[in-house]
Amino acid sequence: GIFNRERIFVASPEAARDLLTTNAYRFIKPQLQWTLANNISGEGLLIQEGKVHKEARKRFNPAFSPTMMKTWFPSLWRSTVEAL
Repeated sequence: GIFNRERIFVASPEAARDLLTTNAYRFIKPQLQWTLANNISGEGLLIQEGKVHKEARKRFNPAFSPTMMKTWFPSLWRSTVEAL
């Protein structure tokens, strides 16, 4: 793989769901990937691991419930269209 590292490529929605949700905590991000992502996006939810990630998700989940998304999605859509 790239930089002589093993990589996982998924080719189906079911495999992506398994990797990203069902078994997400079984796969730890390689140090190089973590460092690159951290330099680009900072130490946000996307690159957190384990207990820190679980606690952050618990705090953020209410904002992404279907009910809440219905309230803020129109504004997000308008802003996106205006930016394009």
